[in-house]
Amino acid sequence: MIATVILGSLLFITYWISDRSAPSVEKTHEAPSNDMLKKSSLGQESNKANAPETQNRNYISSIIEGLTITPPRPTVMDNLKVEIKVHNPEKGNLSYQYQWQINGKVVEGAKGNVLPAGLARKKDRITITVIPYIDDVEYKEFNYTVQALIYNAAPTLVIEEDTRKEGDLIKFQLKAEDPDGDKIYYALEEPILEGMTIDKNTGKIMWKPTEKQKGIHRFGASATDLDGSKTTKTFEFSLDTK
Repeated sequence: MIATVILGSLLFITYWISDRSAPSVEKTHEAPSNDMLKKSSLGQESNKANAPETQNRNYISSIIEGLTITPPRPTVMDNLKVEIKVHNPEKGNLSYQYQWQINGKVVEGAKGNVLPAGLARKKDRITITVIPYIDDVEYKEFNYTVQALIYNAAPTLVIEEDTRKEGDLIKFQLKAEDPDGDKIYYALEEPILEGMTIDKNTGKIMWKPTEKQKGIHRFGASATDLDGSKTTKTFEFSLDTK
C-alpha cells in the first residue's frame, strides 16, 4: 500500500514538472501599422496612375513600324519628307515632334515632317528624329531615327543662243548649270551631224553645212559634272530653203 502511494506521487510530480517546463505558445494577429497601410495605398494609387501610361507605351510600340525619307536619293533640288509607317492607328490623340539635323547640327526652324530644298549640300548627312506624343505626353524612349545622304544632282542643259546662216558657219551656244556648283564638261551625242564640233569647256558648237543640207536637222549634246552625272538632250533646228 505504501509502495503504491509513493509510485503515484512520483508520477504526479513528473507530469507537473514536464508541464511547467514546456514553452507556452500563443497565436496572435498583428494589426497592420499606419506606415504599412500608407505604403499599400500608395502602391495601389501608383499602379492605377501608371496603367494609362503603360497602355500608351504598349500602344505606341505596337503600331509604329518605322520611318522612310522620300525621295530615296535626294539632291539639293529636293524637299525631304519623312513618312511614318503605322499599323492600324486607333487613337486620334497621337502626334509627333520632328527634329532635323544636318551633319549632327540641329536645323532651326525645321519643325514639321518636311525639310525644304536648299538647306543641305551635296554629301551632307541628314538625320530626322521623330518623337511620339499621346495627350501631349512625350514618349521619348520610343523615338525613331532615320538618316539620308544628299546625292549629286545632274546639271541642266539648254541652248542659250544660235546663229544660223545658210551656206556659212552655224554657231550654237550651250548653257549648263550644276545645282552643286561643279565644273561642267560638254560633248556631242548621237545623232551627230557630220563636221559638227564642240568646245568641251565652253559648250560652243560650230557646224558648216553644205548647200544641199536644207530642212530639219537634229543633234545630241550632253553636260557632265565632276561626279559623272550626265544630262543629254536632242536639239532640233531647220535650214530654210530660199
